[in-house]
Amino acid sequence: MVRHVHICSVGYEPGAILPVFGSDMPVDKVYLLWNEKSSTGSNEDNVEKIRKSKEEIESKVKGLGKECQCEIINPFDYYSIVETVIRVARAEKEKSKDVKLYSNFTSGTSIVRGAMCTSSYFIGAELYYVMDPKYLADNPRAEGQILRIPTPKIPDIERMGIRSQEILKYISKHDDYISISSLEEFGSKQRVNYHIKCLIDAELIERKHDKGRTQVRIKPLGKMVSEWIY
Repeated sequence: MVRHVHICSVGYEPGAILPVFGSDMPVDKVYLLWNEKSSTGSNEDNVEKIRKSKEEIESKVKGLGKECQCEIINPFDYYSIVETVIRVARAEKEKSKDVKLYSNFTSGTSIVRGAMCTSSYFIGAELYYVMDPKYLADNPRAEGQILRIPTPKIPDIERMGIRSQEILKYISKHDDYISISSLEEFGSKQRVNYHIKCLIDAELIERKHDKGRTQVRIKPLGKMVSEWIY
């Protein structure tokens, strides 16, 4: 059975998260990312608003018989937010292989929203944004309160083998198709084909057969991933 886990950034209003429970999106567990202390740009009143919002959401989620876990973040530390999201995603995937992740980036600072969007690519989460009811009233063409944004999954670079990384990096240097025979420096034909298959399965490269020759080419997602490899 698929386990549906939502990772949500907490803001001043619970209404940015709770509407999902009245939608067609299944929910088994909710992670609430929130800021418990005043930091740069946040006064105590704002922090208290977020605390009350978090407590109301947590209470209602548990009242519906769903799991709820809170994670403290610094809303102005982009990389630590990305790391937090990736960490909780890994934890859930270790518990169950059949897990579908969702990322609610409606609330939070611009840094929080950006980090939520970035991390969704790495963990393969479906992004969604909860529209303000006032906006819906003024825009009858809007299709529901929840705007869903499917995202492609970027492989976990740390878990990619060194040889696969090297081959991907090499292919990314070419804009057009290159022959697999040009990759012989990376190992035997059998080993190269193994790494090529892994990269194809990850949707990082594409392959074609032309006049008996096998050729490969980098895909946009692969180009992006290769930029993260040093």
